[in-house]
Amino acid sequence: MLSVAGFGQANYDDCMGMYNKFLENRKGPEMPKFQAAITSGKEYLSKCSTLENGDQVKSYVTKDIPRMEEIVQANQEVEELKIALGAKDAEGAFAVGKKVLARNSNNVDVMLALALAGQDAAFGSAQVDKFNDDTLRYAKAALDRLNDPAVTVNYVKGTDCADSRSMSVGAMNNLVGRIAWYKQKDKTAALPYLYRSTQSGCAAKQPPETFQMIGSTYQEGFDRIEADRQAKLKAAGDTDTEETKALYAVELGYIDRMMDAYGRAYNLANADAKYDADRKATLLAKVKELYTFRHDEKADGLDEWLKGLGSKKLPDPTSKVEPVAMPDPAPSASATPNKP
Repeated sequence: MLSVAGFGQANYDDCMGMYNKFLENRKGPEMPKFQAAITSGKEYLSKCSTLENGDQVKSYVTKDIPRMEEIVQANQEVEELKIALGAKDAEGAFAVGKKVLARNSNNVDVMLALALAGQDAAFGSAQVDKFNDDTLRYAKAALDRLNDPAVTVNYVKGTDCADSRSMSVGAMNNLVGRIAWYKQKDKTAALPYLYRSTQSGCAAKQPPETFQMIGSTYQEGFDRIEADRQAKLKAAGDTDTEETKALYAVELGYIDRMMDAYGRAYNLANADAKYDADRKATLLAKVKELYTFRHDEKADGLDEWLKGLGSKKLPDPTSKVEPVAMPDPAPSASATPNKP
């Protein structure tokens, strides 16, 4: 029979009661059970330390308490993260989120949550950019994890047009593209992500701004080629050469790409009540200008072309813009396209 001795020590029956409560609750899985096991285990170690022949029990309890404390602490941090996210507290979310990821670096839902919190901070009314680097890191890490088809997503919810995985992939690509574009001023880095964002998730639900960004890069490409063409025309005495004609053919390719991107932007804005009439009219005017230039200054067929645009594949903006076959007869040097 075990016996107890020493000031403040519990008797045998009390010690066994503490130990049995520890055993009953040590497997949880509810947090109150883990906490009850921790409390009773620590009470056992404090009050039953002199229990004879109890070394094996004391060793077992001593080793198991840290395991349960780790579970409770991890759960507490997850709850703190949920509270911070719900309160739109990016500072708090990133602080505790890093602790959560330190415990489980592969938790894609936490990566997604932090990336979206960073997006809200960067593009919200306050425009807080201090989290941009972390936001990009977590968004890219989430994309890496989502390459594994076995990884499940719970934080981002699917819709009637896409599941959680494809929604997450589309959202993270768009996020990376927007931060690279607007915050890092690196359009080259942004383009592949913006394009991939249109290929996953609810492609038809993309914001018009995605296609406007893509369209503006074609505008810049067109401007560079046009400046080069005009310089070569001037050097040739305002006479077309094979080289200037070739440049013009590439310009037409850029205009077609611009027309495609801005047409998609208009279609999306026109279908969304949050865009006002002026915004829609500006986009339509841009599309019409491009369309009429490519169709002998006529707008005939524009509405039909816009309606059919969604069924066409979006050109990859990182791919080479191919020249368009020149009309017969070829335009003269004076037939400079209006700057789109």
